[in-house]
Amino acid sequence: MSGSEAFYRPDGADTYLPTAHTEGPWDPRYQHGGPPGALLARAVEECLTGTDLVVARITVEILGPVPCQPVQVRARVERPGRRVQLVRAELRHEGRLLMAASAWAVRPAPEALPVGPATASGPAPGPETGRPMVPPPARRGTAAFSPPPSGASSTVATTAPVRARPGSGPGIRFCRTSRCHRCSGRC
Repeated sequence: MSGSEAFYRPDGADTYLPTAHTEGPWDPRYQHGGPPGALLARAVEECLTGTDLVVARITVEILGPVPCQPVQVRARVERPGRRVQLVRAELRHEGRLLMAASAWAVRPAPEALPVGPATASGPAPGPETGRPMVPPPARRGTAAFSPPPSGASSTVATTAPVRARPGSGPGIRFCRTSRCHRCSGRC
């Protein structure tokens, strides 16, 4: 993986240099929320290295716009424990706190899982069974989304229930990260 494919390049122990892939769709001076959120999640996971705990819940607070400039990320275990831990992570630019994460990590308990379909109607179909959905034109008074030339819009990774248009049945939206990685180098 080359640095040009990554969201960030590491620069020291806790500093990250954003690439063009972090550029947000509304203002090219600021990052969209996904990449810095991923840096916080990675910092949380690093705090758990050497334990058998797994992240059960993570909350990320966006406290201000994150500029497309170097950021510092630090994490610490706030509540240690053998079975449950609370980890906090912070993302700062020039000392200013811009994003914060809180994560609860737990020790998984081995349990037998029930055998049967994932839902009453069976597991969800994959993206290969769907068809592209064309969004309706923007209405007056709504903000338009213009993807940046860096391809940041292709870096969304989500699966969510959706309704394509009024009166249509439920559907599932698939968006995949296809070209970018969180960080080049040690990430």
